[in-house]
This record gives sequence, structure tokens and C-alpha cells, in this order.
Amino acid sequence: MLKKIAIGICVITPVCFICLGLSLEPAPANAAGKYTVYVNVTVEDENTKAFIESHIKRELRSLQDVAIVHFEDARYEIRIAAIEPTYESTGRKTGRIAVAYNFLIKHHLTDEAYHESCLGVLSYSTQNLDEGCKSIVTKFDIFILEPVRE
Repeated sequence: MLKKIAIGICVITPVCFICLGLSLEPAPANAAGKYTVYVNVTVEDENTKAFIESHIKRELRSLQDVAIVHFEDARYEIRIAAIEPTYESTGRKTGRIAVAYNFLIKHHLTDEAYHESCLGVLSYSTQNLDEGCKSIVTKFDIFILEPVRE
């Protein structure tokens, strides 16, 4: 059943972006004056997970005011879940990947309370997954960090 749902996401909604709301309160920065981000990637294939994680972190490092940190030290979390659909008849991969992501903001009063700010579902060919990673970080920068930088 999961395979059919993943294929449906790829076909029916190849690009979907929903912004549920933004937290415009100033975000506390770490001692170096950077916004702290934790990257959480869930995908069955370890190579795909490493690829996505590496590319997301590379793009985040290109933002001069972002520090990638452990979960406990993060103000923001980028959560990514990816599925590589397979053909039901053969079990072979389709060559596409469905990526769902959301941006979470920790409330400064408690480390356990989160505000979910953005949610997106994208579909890419496995050859263009690096472009998808760039797109996710660009959305994080525009919709999450830009409002608190001003």
C-alpha cells in the first residue's frame, strides 16, 4: 500500500508547497551569532540518506549565519522524509524520489515545544536530487530565516 501512495504523490502532486505559518519572533542565535539548525533525514536507503544529508548541510553551510548543530542545541530543525517508489510488478525503483519536508522552530520557553512552520512535498528524478536539496534550503532561508533577520 505504501508503494502505491508514494507513486501517487509523485504523479498527482509533483510539486506542492504549503506554508502553514511563520514565527516572526527574533530567534536566539548561538554565541557566534548564528542560527542553529539540526538536519533530520529519514529514508530507507542509507546511500540516499547520506546524499540528502550531505547536500542539505552543504547548502546550509553556504549561508553565512547558520550553524549545523546537534538536536539539543538547535533552534530550528529541518525534517526530511524520502521514499524511492518501486514498480509493483518488478520491484525495481522508478528512478524518482518523493521528498516530504518541514521546518520546525523550537519555542524559546521550552526545548520540547515546537512550532511547525512549513511543509512541502516534492518529486525529483534521482539524478536531480541535488537540485531538490538546494530548493529545500532556499525555502528555509526565505520563509524561516529572512523574516527574523530583519
